[in-house]
Amino acid sequence: MFQKKDFIIIALVCFTLGFLLVRQLYLSTETQRIKKGEEEQLLALEISRLIKANTDLRLEIQELAATAEKYQRSLEDKKSATEEVSKNLEKYKIIAGVTRIEGPGVEIKIESDMTKEQMVDLVNALRNIGIEGMSINGRRLTISSYFAADQSGLFINGQKLEKPYTIWVVGNAPLIKEALERKGGIIEQLQVEEKEGQIKIEERDKLILEAVQS
Repeated sequence: MFQKKDFIIIALVCFTLGFLLVRQLYLSTETQRIKKGEEEQLLALEISRLIKANTDLRLEIQELAATAEKYQRSLEDKKSATEEVSKNLEKYKIIAGVTRIEGPGVEIKIESDMTKEQMVDLVNALRNIGIEGMSINGRRLTISSYFAADQSGLFINGQKLEKPYTIWVVGNAPLIKEALERKGGIIEQLQVEEKEGQIKIEERDKLILEAVQS
């Protein structure tokens, strides 16, 4: 038979077991809470790192985009500069007469005598219109061309010019013709000075000015 002290011992054992079970449950719950807190803290740190990494990446992308734009502008500037140089080089080649040119223009035929001063005035008037090039009796005019005259007549670059003087002018034909024939223009001045002479101006669809032979 169980004695009283046996019940006391059993009661103490049960109490101890119950205490241990409750303690274990408490520790388990606390452990989960702590673990959850640590996970939340780690998650917060990870999110913080991701935000910083994303910000750094965005800044890097912006810097790369700015650099790319800078290089693009640089390339465009270089391309523009190259095109401008090429255009100017071609322009100077034409002025120097080293390039063959062809295109529409006008033909001016002068049957009367002309002085050196009159021919220079006519050539300068044509250049001021903005032509591409010109020739007189098949001789290409360049930036270094010069005129001279004596009792026998007119010379260009030391070569005699015979009448009629045929001038080919390459450029905007309607514009050139209109500028030459305007009232008070160079043609009217020449016709007043040379009443016996005749000056004809005709548009041409295609004129060819050969390069100067060196």
